Amino acid sequence: MKLQPKIKILITVSLGILITTAILLFLVKNEYSNLQTIGAQLSEKSNNLRLAQDKLASLQRQSKQSEEITSIKDICLSQLPQELEATAFVSELEKLGQSIQVTPLTVSVNSTIASSTKKKTGPDTTTFNLTFSTPFPNVLKFLEEMEKLKRLNTLSTISLTNSDNQLNVSASGSIYYLNSSNPTPTK
Repeated sequence: MKLQPKIKILITVSLGILITTAILLFLVKNEYSNLQTIGAQLSEKSNNLRLAQDKLASLQRQSKQSEEITSIKDICLSQLPQELEATAFVSELEKLGQSIQVTPLTVSVNSTIASSTKKKTGPDTTTFNLTFSTPFPNVLKFLEEMEKLKRLNTLSTISLTNSDNQLNVSASGSIYYLNSSNPTPTK
């Protein structure tokens, strides 16, 4: 019967270990569940942070592109004459017409400057019209050379009619300048 007290001790110790293990398992399970929840929250916050960093990088690229566009615009505007200087433009076209044998060349520029009550930045424009007759290859050459003029100009309409192996050309467009009353943008 001496085994009985040893069995009681063994049972008591085993029961204590079993209860301690159950308590530890319960605590570990709760902590594991908490760790999973925290891990999911960290993962979500990490994704949000990555999205925010991507958005920031995109905005920085857009800002840099905007600054580059503004810089290019300022460079372009700095190349425009400060006044209309219509006679200089007409003179350039007449010299071009003579060099390509485009005759007769008629150029007219609308020298009326529209007054505006609100201030704007950027170039002003005025329209011009030109007419001439020449063989087809000279038309192409004239238009190609017109693109190369120092004075920025655009053609908005071109009308071609055929007459005796000649093309009659009628065109209208715009020339650009900085009116002194419109300030040049600054950096």
